[in-house]
Amino acid sequence: MGWLIGWVWARISNVFGAVAVLLLGAGVLCGVLFVVGNAVTGVFPSTTAQVPLAPASMMTVDGNIGCVIGTDGQGDFARCDVADFNYAVPALPSGCAPQDFGHTVVLRTGQEPTYVCAQDFLLATALPTGESITSGKFSCKRVEASISCRERGGSRFTISRAEFRIR
Repeated sequence: MGWLIGWVWARISNVFGAVAVLLLGAGVLCGVLFVVGNAVTGVFPSTTAQVPLAPASMMTVDGNIGCVIGTDGQGDFARCDVADFNYAVPALPSGCAPQDFGHTVVLRTGQEPTYVCAQDFLLATALPTGESITSGKFSCKRVEASISCRERGGSRFTISRAEFRIR
């Protein structure tokens, strides 16, 4: 009878040993997959593309101020250009011609509005006082002889012939 108990015990030990080896192998494989998966993620970052805003534009009836909301290589923005202005502008940045600075203001997502160097001027459909355009988190509204643009939950500015004001 002792030999039978020994034989059964040996078989049970072999089964438990095999199960232990399988579990250990599965654990090692999972660890390797985790490490390799993280390494691949670091080498090939997510390429979730930003959905561009639907472009929207407007202009004052006199044609002096034009604004657009859109997306470019730097992200979403609201931009306004003033053809004729008499407000003071900051110092001219290097590489920008005097005629290309002071008439264009850009508000980007999560940033303060700022002057930019621009060689073009926006042309758009004229909207009457009180009308507005909206796209994404940005909106611009015509108020008398000025246009006010804002980012929902962020910065805003008003621009006219007489002033550029961050609010």
